[in-house]
Amino acid sequence: MAREYLQEIGISNTQFAITKHTDKAHLHVHLIANMVNNDARSIKDNHIGLRGKKAAQKLTLKHGLIVAERKNLALTHQEALDQSEANRYKIYTAIMESLPKCRNLEELEARLKTYGIEVLYKFKGQTQERQGISFRLEKDVFKGSKVDRNFSLGNLEKTLSQGQRQNPIQVIEATNPIRLSGRGVPNASNPASQLAQELENILLQSTGNLLSDLMKPEYVPQGVNPDLLREARKKKKRKKLR
Repeated sequence: MAREYLQEIGISNTQFAITKHTDKAHLHVHLIANMVNNDARSIKDNHIGLRGKKAAQKLTLKHGLIVAERKNLALTHQEALDQSEANRYKIYTAIMESLPKCRNLEELEARLKTYGIEVLYKFKGQTQERQGISFRLEKDVFKGSKVDRNFSLGNLEKTLSQGQRQNPIQVIEATNPIRLSGRGVPNASNPASQLAQELENILLQSTGNLLSDLMKPEYVPQGVNPDLLREARKKKKRKKLR
């Protein structure tokens, strides 16, 4: 499999060494290759990271391996890491724990501060437009994408914005828990409960009307060819567009 990987990323006709490690919970191999081939020509390494990623995905599917969708800290021997790598994992853990509780970068920044982590931004020129994000813990500074590819500025903003796109009722429930009294009747002493119930009724009514309209059979007068009727409607629409 290691040989296949080298072939996939374009490293061939050269010296290489493959070492399999079995001293960890996860079996893995290390590859070392001479980037000058046997014909004394340099092997191109441009975009080798992207090629390596595509090759790994291809071989994972081919050999039925388990897809690593995210870091598995249970398989990481953090006690064996040097201080810098240990800090990188601490930042990763802190962000993973904080993200679900944040609505924007400012809230994430405040939560990470409680872990002793400072958030640093890269700005575009002399403007206040953010272009990148980094995290500092003690003396170590890591770009967001170096902590995890999901922690680049763009991906963090995307994740936080998706967390904000909730149903209006869910937002109200999150900030003002609604208690119902009786059979689905909102507590009159709770204004948030009344507002939520009104929103729910509006949504249900509009959804119900839409479904009702969609389920109605199309009326076709007797003696009229349905195909001719559809063609006439298409012509009418085209005239309106003109």
